[in-house]
Amino acid sequence: MLKKLTLKNGLRVLFFPMANTQAVTVLFLTQTGSKFESSSINGISHLLEHLLFRGTRKFPGSSIISRRLDEIGGFYNASTSKEVLKVIVKAGSENLALASQIVADMVKNPLLRAKDIQQEKKIVLEEIHMMEDDPRATVFDLWEKLLYGDQPAGRPIAGSAETVQKISRADLRHHHRDFFVPRA
Repeated sequence: MLKKLTLKNGLRVLFFPMANTQAVTVLFLTQTGSKFESSSINGISHLLEHLLFRGTRKFPGSSIISRRLDEIGGFYNASTSKEVLKVIVKAGSENLALASQIVADMVKNPLLRAKDIQQEKKIVLEEIHMMEDDPRATVFDLWEKLLYGDQPAGRPIAGSAETVQKISRADLRHHHRDFFVPRA
């Protein structure tokens, strides 16, 4: 049976207990993506998704996060769409506390270090170029651009090389504050 809990800060926590499983999934969802971005910072949600894995206050490096999750046999990933950014960790149920702690720290306390931002921008730019080399992805992005025009629904999730390169650390901090911090 679904259980819903709303914390004092407005964060909603949902529990979906399932019989006959010894696994647990910790899933963080926030309403952000290209539909919530201005044209000048198009792609910021996707870039921020990448940076969540680069280090936090309690887990100050990407290798620390991955090592801790690998030690418990965890599966972890993240993705960004036009309307939702998600972070997911799956592990054995005995590791619920650790999985929850890691996801919570990733989304609450990302370090957003300058060197990590530059490194992840390069990775995102490579992804953009790969999509430009994929005819299906190119046609789909073009179709949305033609259908919706220069408005959020018509912009690509990853942004463009130009917009991603211009995103600053301050932009990332503001976007994080606006879309990851629950309203009290």
